[in-house]
Amino acid sequence: MDKQRGEKDWPSEREYHSTPVQMKEFVGSAIWNDFIAYLDESIHLLQFEVEQAESMEDVKRIQGQLKEVRIFKELPSILLQDMEAQIKSKERKDGRDSSEQANSRT
Repeated sequence: MDKQRGEKDWPSEREYHSTPVQMKEFVGSAIWNDFIAYLDESIHLLQFEVEQAESMEDVKRIQGQLKEVRIFKELPSILLQDMEAQIKSKERKDGRDSSEQANSRT
């Protein structure tokens, strides 16, 4: 299939600089807890702004901001799930490669 204008080749797997263990440690860290406290406060303030919005355009803009803050708040969990899925996928692939090599020798 030909690429459409503007399409990019994305890697099938992201390259992470941290491990799942490090990500779990980060999520439990005081630094991340400080981020969460700030993000929770931001969510609360944005929800208040939605209630006070004067136009539908303002409501949509603020709801978009709320969505982005919530996504950022979940980002470590999203990354952790992706890391673990990549590891499982690689383990399955490595298992198939090993069994294929063993079958080709017989």
